[in-house]
Amino acid sequence: MTLEELQAAEAGLASIEAYEALETLAEEYADEQQGLTPDAAWNSFRNALENAQFALNNNRFGTEDLTALAERLQNAADGLLYVESIEVVQLPAVTEYYVGDAFDPSGLAVEAVDNKGNRYTLTDQDYTLSGYELDHTGTVTITVTYEGKEATFDVTVLERQEPEATLKSLEITQTGKTEYKTGEEFSTEGMEVTVYYTDGSSRVITEYDVSGFDSETAGPKTVTISYTEDGITVSTVLEVTVTEDSGDPTDPSDPTDPSGPRDPSDPSDPSDPSEPGDQKDPDDPAAPGGSDASEDPSPVSGGDEENAGNGEAVQTGDTLNLMPYLAAVALAGTAAGAAVTVRRRKKD
Repeated sequence: MTLEELQAAEAGLASIEAYEALETLAEEYADEQQGLTPDAAWNSFRNALENAQFALNNNRFGTEDLTALAERLQNAADGLLYVESIEVVQLPAVTEYYVGDAFDPSGLAVEAVDNKGNRYTLTDQDYTLSGYELDHTGTVTITVTYEGKEATFDVTVLERQEPEATLKSLEITQTGKTEYKTGEEFSTEGMEVTVYYTDGSSRVITEYDVSGFDSETAGPKTVTISYTEDGITVSTVLEVTVTEDSGDPTDPSDPTDPSGPRDPSDPSDPSDPSEPGDQKDPDDPAAPGGSDASEDPSPVSGGDEENAGNGEAVQTGDTLNLMPYLAAVALAGTAAGAAVTVRRRKKD
């Protein structure tokens, strides 16, 4: 083999080595991401990579060209800033949950560390979270991912405990008595009071406090109904009305009222001592209030005496009433005659 042939062979080997070296670099950086690299440095890298790929696809480039392209690509790659690792530098504000709760990343702080040792604070738009399904009790590991790098932190999930029901409100579900007289006491008869709890349950109670009722004066009154349980007091109000008590339960317009006025034509007037229907003759001496003929034999009185002495008829307001008087006079005369006869016989 001649010297020229040896030199040609060496040149071919060098070219092959340069080609393979450039090919290796191009493949290594083919999938490189910008990451933390500034735009200018990134653009320079992309140009160097594209030139290298072009030379590899064309056999007209010599060893020197291939070597130069490889050096340029490596220098551009050295200027790249990529994420070496990420770190959780502050945990979220909430790290303890109950089964079924939603994860809250508020307060989480994450930093990225590049290949030069520089640190960068990431926003919640830069990274992704996974594994935060809080569907079982125990320790749950949540993963933070950025530029292919990962970091993790743990939260604790507890069994959910149902809160104890507490008193919430009170309602009068049946009002009962709402009309009162002055001086009357408040009555809970017919009234129904229901209390409600925070878990949605309710129950009717029979023991509760009543305040504010005043029946001393008439008018609308506000009564407060309250109930206390486990240090919690709930209340509501009931509006009632108090009216004046007249003290006479009998209706004056009631015709059966014994104290009311009576019909003058009623023969059963209790002021009349006689039996109903028994009409007494007012001129009967035996009748209560009747006149005695022996005391006043003359049926005439007042200005009628003169007419009676002249033998004229006596005029009275009621002619029918004259007959009893005349009968009384006759009886009196007969009695007087009999008395004279008796005295004469005694003298003889």
